[in-house]
Amino acid sequence: MSTPTQTLTSVPLATEIPEALRRLPQWVVWRKWPDPERNRLRKRPYSPHTHLPTGHSPAHRHEWTSYEQACRVLAQESRLGGSFDGLGFVFTAEDPFCALDLDHCIDDQGQIDPYAAYQVRRLASYTEITVSGQGLHIIIQGRLPGTGRHPSDGMIEIYDRERYFTMSGKRWPGTPSVIAPRQTEIDDLWWQLAPPAPQTTAHSPTSAAAGAPHFVTRPEKTDEQILTLLRRSALGPAFSALHDLGDLGRYAGNRSSADLGLANMIAFYTGDPTQVERIMRGSCLVRPKWNERRPGGTYLSETIARAANRATHYTGKPTHPATNLGPVARRP
Repeated sequence: MSTPTQTLTSVPLATEIPEALRRLPQWVVWRKWPDPERNRLRKRPYSPHTHLPTGHSPAHRHEWTSYEQACRVLAQESRLGGSFDGLGFVFTAEDPFCALDLDHCIDDQGQIDPYAAYQVRRLASYTEITVSGQGLHIIIQGRLPGTGRHPSDGMIEIYDRERYFTMSGKRWPGTPSVIAPRQTEIDDLWWQLAPPAPQTTAHSPTSAAAGAPHFVTRPEKTDEQILTLLRRSALGPAFSALHDLGDLGRYAGNRSSADLGLANMIAFYTGDPTQVERIMRGSCLVRPKWNERRPGGTYLSETIARAANRATHYTGKPTHPATNLGPVARRP
C-alpha cells in the first residue's frame, strides 16, 4: 500500500475527517513559523476567534472553536490573502481519543516503513497522511495508562491530551474512515515502550548528578522470583516470546523496540538496574550492540535507564481484573 509523497493541501476534506472529531469544539487554525534554533518551520496554532497564537492546554479552551467556524476562518483568510495554512484538532483529557504520530515513515517513493505499516494494520482505525506527506497520524479511542506524552525510540509518539495535530483529511488508502476503540492495543503498546514520566524515586544526589538510572524502590526479589512473576502475569506470553524465544513478531522485527520492551517488563518488578541487565542477558535477545559504548555507558545501560522511568510499578498485590495487565499497577 503506497501513495506518492507530496506536500498535501492543508485544508482538510470534510468528507474524510471523522464526524466524531468534527462535532467537538476543539479546532484551531495554524501557520508555518520559522524556528531558528531547530532550523525548520514549525506549525504554530492560532485561535480562529482572535487570530492570535493559542496553545493546547485547558487554559486555552475558550480560544478554540467548532470545525465549521475554523473552516470559515481559514477560507476567509485564503480569499483575503491571509497566511493561515490549515486546520488543527486539540486533544484533551475529556475527549475519548488517543493520537499516534508516526514521523518520517513514508519515503520519497511513497513506500511506508514496515514498523509503521504494522501499526496501521494492528490498530485499524482512522489514519491520515500528515500535511508534509512524510508521516502518518492514527487516531483511536483509548486512554494512555499514564498521562501526557509517550515517545518511543524515534518513530512513534502517542498522546491523549494537551497536544494538537494538524489535520490533512488525506486518509491512508485502505484504512477505516471511523475512529475505532483500541484500548487493549494501546495498553499493549504502552508496555512495549518506556515513557519518560517524572516520578518520586529513591536515589542519591550523587547518582542523579552522574546520570544514573532512577528506579523506584521495590521489595527485593531473586531473579527466579521475578521470572516466575513475569511468566504468571497477563504479560507472560509476551515476555516468554521475547525472553525465551527471541520472537520479534510483536515488534515487527524492530530489535531496538524489542530490547526496550523486555527491559520495560523486567523493570516493572525490580528496582535494581544490575538485576534488569542480568535477566536480560539470560534472554534470547542478546546481541553485540548491547555492549556498544555510549556517552552514559552502553547501549544496554541506556535502554535500561529508559525503562527505569516507568510511570507504574509492581505493588505485590493480586492481578487487577479490570486492566488485564497482571499485578495492579499504580502511579507513585
